[in-house]
Amino acid sequence: MKAPDTKLLNECKTILANEYQTEILELHEFIKMACPQSDTSTDTQEDTGLFGPFHQINKQYPGLKQIHESPDIYLIENFLSADECDRIIAKAEPRLTPCLVKNELMGAVEQDTSRTSTNANLSQSEAPTIVSKLTNLASCSASQLEILQVLKYTKGQQFKPHTDGYSGPVSACG
Repeated sequence: MKAPDTKLLNECKTILANEYQTEILELHEFIKMACPQSDTSTDTQEDTGLFGPFHQINKQYPGLKQIHESPDIYLIENFLSADECDRIIAKAEPRLTPCLVKNELMGAVEQDTSRTSTNANLSQSEAPTIVSKLTNLASCSASQLEILQVLKYTKGQQFKPHTDGYSGPVSACG
């Protein structure tokens, strides 16, 4: 395995940090709001804070490069193979539908006005190599992963800044 080019990584880190400085700071604020008791500097296997447990990233994962700290941002070039991407697209394309949300006031499921993309869900059994990569990277079991969600954005579509919030025993996919 070729050793990473430290100079190139540092240049990429600087470019990304400068280009996405506002987003990185905003993300950091969201993390602080969502996880006020979380200490991101620990190296424990699990953080069992208020919203935990959170599994620590497998820092030994092949090709993993940290490109920013606080918040931690990592890069894995070619995490998915071209074949995996082609299979995901082929399975998701016929299932793509507008993104929906549950209107808390009315109780109705309706199109999400903050997200103009389309999406499709894939079961873990439809992408076993990807599930294997994710569980290895996130140091978790497949039962701890959510359903795989594929989003398709065409020119002009967007996902406006938002926060997710669920009260009670509800997961992101219902």
